[in-house]
Amino acid sequence: MPVTHIFKALPSRSHIRVMILEPSGDPASTLRFLFHEDLLSNLEGRYEAISYTWGTPDLEFPIHLVDEQETAVLWLWADTVCINQNDHSEKEGQIRMMVDIFRGAKRVLAWLGPGGHSEDEAFQFLERVSRDPKRGLDGFSPFSELAKTLRKLLALPYFTRLWILQELVFNLDVILRCGSIEFPFLRFCVAIEVLKDNLGGGGLSMIGLPPHALRVRLRSLKKISQLWKRHTMIIREGVDPQYLQDTILGLLVQFSDCTSLL
Repeated sequence: MPVTHIFKALPSRSHIRVMILEPSGDPASTLRFLFHEDLLSNLEGRYEAISYTWGTPDLEFPIHLVDEQETAVLWLWADTVCINQNDHSEKEGQIRMMVDIFRGAKRVLAWLGPGGHSEDEAFQFLERVSRDPKRGLDGFSPFSELAKTLRKLLALPYFTRLWILQELVFNLDVILRCGSIEFPFLRFCVAIEVLKDNLGGGGLSMIGLPPHALRVRLRSLKKISQLWKRHTMIIREGVDPQYLQDTILGLLVQFSDCTSLL
């Protein structure tokens, strides 16, 4: 069902629009929300931001904009809903604020897709690897179904997005969401680095992709994890975040070259 938005013009280029979702105990019920506009500086730490691949998430249930605020449990920012896509001036201004919007979120929810049983197994494997690399990789067979599920997970369109850099790297609390699974991005980063460091050319081929192709994919993901950890260090040490932002922007072309090979 198409969504009808009633947009009020943002008061300034320093304002953003967030959704306030009404509580509901029924996941199949109509999703009801209202818009709230305020200065980004006033909203920092109060909303969650969604990161996803263009074209998703698909709206499987009707949603309605309500006129009055009821008991709100979730403040949410998603670009396709919170930005007036028909207002080119607003859209341009909000795009320029993307880094600050994701940095100011209470946490970032990275939507990978609806998922399924195979993704459940892949995340369980990544959790084991992140906790104990030696035991986690022990018995990892090149012909197992687990190898196939890992390939399927790493092949998700989300991980080839260029903008994943600014959406994930600039926030310290990032959760990967695949169906009903929530997986900490930090744990994902650890597992990816273990895989990259421990799977040589022969080991890479067991996932089901040509060794070079998977090596490039893992290298790209490892870059993201390293940037994220570097950002964490910079924030904790009180270094100007602009330093990291400039570094990341300088790596965009290099990262784009990697993703183009996937």
